Amino acid sequence: MIRPIAGPPRPRHLAYALLLVALLTLGWYAVQPVYESCVVLGEPESYEEAVDAGLCPAPHMRWETWLDQDRSLEH
Repeated sequence: MIRPIAGPPRPRHLAYALLLVALLTLGWYAVQPVYESCVVLGEPESYEEAVDAGLCPAPHMRWETWLDQDRSLEH
């Protein structure tokens, strides 16, 4: 069974809390979509239509650029 924390938080507890917040923040940042720049004149009228037509690259998650070296070198 997990014992409750008694007394004031110790530096170790604060360090674990800070680590947890940092990992959650990194995870949130990693899954944010990345939209590559795309300029289309005339038709289609929206970014989604341009992606569907193959005129613009589809958005991808940020962590995919961390793992794909070819894509990260393009920027």
